[in-house]
Amino acid sequence: MKKLILAIVFLLLSSSPLYAADQTITFVWTPNTDVVEGYNIYASGTADGPWVLINDELIVETTYTHVYTEDVEGMRWFHCTASDGRNESLPSDVVDCMVDTIAPGAPVTLTLSSD
Repeated sequence: MKKLILAIVFLLLSSSPLYAADQTITFVWTPNTDVVEGYNIYASGTADGPWVLINDELIVETTYTHVYTEDVEGMRWFHCTASDGRNESLPSDVVDCMVDTIAPGAPVTLTLSSD
């Protein structure tokens, strides 16, 4: 099973789209040099928002794995912010990923043959 790691260091990895595998996306970023209590990850169906917080509480590590529990298909955009518990930073650069959690349709017209 492959896991996709999106580097929120936001280096240009390639011109090919990144794909989420097994409904899972793992984000990794460089820690903020300021004193922070944690980080937030936001997602959107478009590059310009609107943005939706995807973590339930501040992320205290510099890695976060998100599992899609709903059907999602298409490009998704993400950014990260730092929080000191009272204030939230401006967003990081945006990264994108192709997400497809919808299974293909079932085969049709199954028959038996005695060949």
